Amino acid sequence: MRRIQCKNFSTIKKKKKKLSVVKSPDNYTSSPAIIPNQNGSKNDRLKAWIAKKLNEIQEKVKNQHKETSKEIQEMKEEINILKRNQSEILEIKNSLVEFPNTIENLINRLD
Repeated sequence: MRRIQCKNFSTIKKKKKKLSVVKSPDNYTSSPAIIPNQNGSKNDRLKAWIAKKLNEIQEKVKNQHKETSKEIQEMKEEINILKRNQSEILEIKNSLVEFPNTIENLINRLD
């Protein structure tokens, strides 16, 4: 068995295997899956490892995008609620400002 040193300094044991490419039937936009077979070259094994890591990264990015999109939508909904509450508070404030004037007018009418 041979070992190669990767950029992230982790050691990967390499076995002599040949690689074949298989595309997922339900998702043609994703990267092809690479399945190791016997008698593969070092270059094929490296390509398989890189493809596997790229697929993992792609899945993580998709999941993060979905989560972030949900959070952004929730924040937008909360902002809309706050805007409505602010409008209602301003209406109440205006009513309270008018209230003393109304009371004073009523008192004047009674006199």
